Amino acid sequence: MSRLVRSFALAGVAALAAAAAPAACVPRPSPGSAADTAVSADDASAVTVVVVSRNPHPVELLLEGGARPERLGTLRGHGRTTFAIPWRALAGGTLLHLAAREIGGGRTVSSSVEVAPGARVAWTLESTLAFSSLSAD
Repeated sequence: MSRLVRSFALAGVAALAAAAAPAACVPRPSPGSAADTAVSADDASAVTVVVVSRNPHPVELLLEGGARPERLGTLRGHGRTTFAIPWRALAGGTLLHLAAREIGGGRTVSSSVEVAPGARVAWTLESTLAFSSLSAD
């Protein structure tokens, strides 16, 4: 094989390796985590949670109850969001444990409510997180 052909072959292999490296380094959710248990549009057993924040600070929303809290997302100050939690993410229990932590402030509120498959939950985060309310229908 000529030196020129070998140089092109090595350059091609290096380009392929560089293109494949970012895909190999993408973090994957741990099996069974909230991020790994995506909810399909027709999952009637999913628990729908509507969060309304009257708190001026952004908050991180967490699903508790497993070995460690699962991050559900971030809600900006005075924001509103809706998300669905697959019933299987509750690990066979009927208690939904949620937590909100002010970003930068360190204050945390944790609330629990009993739910059934397909339940709708309303969580209102007040400006003082300790006065927040969680209810299910």
